[in-house]
Amino acid sequence: MILLRKTAFCSFFDAGASVKRAWILISSFVLFGNGCSKPPDADIAFREQKEHPVTESMKVASEKLGASMAPDFSLKDTSGVQHTLASLSDKKPLLIFFIEKQCPCCVGAKYFVERMQQLYPDSLNVVGVLNGDEKIGKAWEKKTHPMFKVLLDPKQETITAYKAERGVYITLVAPGGKISKAYPGYSLEMLKELSQRIAKVAGVPAQEFRSEAAPTTLTSGCRFEEAEPTKESK
Repeated sequence: MILLRKTAFCSFFDAGASVKRAWILISSFVLFGNGCSKPPDADIAFREQKEHPVTESMKVASEKLGASMAPDFSLKDTSGVQHTLASLSDKKPLLIFFIEKQCPCCVGAKYFVERMQQLYPDSLNVVGVLNGDEKIGKAWEKKTHPMFKVLLDPKQETITAYKAERGVYITLVAPGGKISKAYPGYSLEMLKELSQRIAKVAGVPAQEFRSEAAPTTLTSGCRFEEAEPTKESK
């Protein structure tokens, strides 16, 4: 069953939340309910919300991926359509959002991934890579309504290849398949930098990223169960 307690999805919701923050929170409650309802068609139990700060070891591990060739993959989406790295990054940059299937942090971060998609609608491909099968993927989509396609990686082979230790990891791949930058989490400054980087590799004018809701410090998500953790994040 998909079950979320009545808590904010990400640590950026606080007592001083602006109207915009409050609206995002209210929308989340409308989507997920008050923690008491249990939809009969649900297949996932979301974990309790916890903070996952990004450590120096996580930053270093992600930095090492920069400028290297992106690991190849061939994954199906929830409709059974096959997608490859080459098909997604041939002419446009590709933004990969790694999703831990039970992570509430990923639900909160999804909003900001979609903002990038909206800022560069014709210049960027965006996919989510989720550690689940078709049934789990469809359940996740039904509850979160993502704008991007969700690719299924139940054995976590692609997740492991991209060294995504946790959900919310984000990797930008330039046209041609080289990693522009990998991020172990997100924050307001990271999202601003990401927007500038997308514009550069896409060869289009940069769009300013603005948000009153994004966290001010780098925050990550729940650990993938089979991912090997860095020393500081155990």
